[in-house]
Amino acid sequence: MLDEQEKLKGLVEKIRVREESHARTSDKLAEGLRVLGNMFGHPDVCAMCGCMRLDHKAEHKFVPRIRISIDVTDTEPFYLDKEDTKRLAIRSTKEASHLGVVTFEGNKQSFRYFNEESVEALKTLVKSKRIEAFLKIVSKRLEEEMEDDSNIANLAEKIGKAARA
Repeated sequence: MLDEQEKLKGLVEKIRVREESHARTSDKLAEGLRVLGNMFGHPDVCAMCGCMRLDHKAEHKFVPRIRISIDVTDTEPFYLDKEDTKRLAIRSTKEASHLGVVTFEGNKQSFRYFNEESVEALKTLVKSKRIEAFLKIVSKRLEEEMEDDSNIANLAEKIGKAARA
């Protein structure tokens, strides 16, 4: 009987240790994605600490969040099942940009921040290696926008010169 109790006690201890390790991993995952998500937002907010520029008194240099002027959704899902598909996305408003996950359920789609997603979905995201690929897509889309803006600026300049002539 004592031998059985010792075995059970050992198993319970293993479960406790493994769950603590799992919880630490989940915390690291959430923290890493929170830091990444905080890089995007309103440029008057510090990406490092979340303080407004005017209130910034931290020991580090103010690092403005990146405001992206366009919406971008990843070309490939990182999560796929019978009911929904999840893709990385940046959604832009007049004030700020937000990095998160778009879930497609049938014809509906919803945007969620990383902290609103399940740990399992976030693990799948990290394992999929879509974060780097998505950031490359964002960079390329912005480069294309810059080229388009340059062409529009040149056309506008020509229109202005023609109007003055």
